[in-house]
Amino acid sequence: MEAKEKSNSLDSTLNFGNSRKKRGVHNKRKKGKKGATNVL
Repeated sequence: MEAKEKSNSLDSTLNFGNSRKKRGVHNKRKKGKKGATNVL
């Protein structure tokens, strides 16, 4: 049980970190594109 709980918590934290990273990159890319189009 303990091992399962640990693995689950690890997976959830990893997934959370990955989703946060993906969101950040996506948002940055969107902002960059918008800024470039606005400037041009």
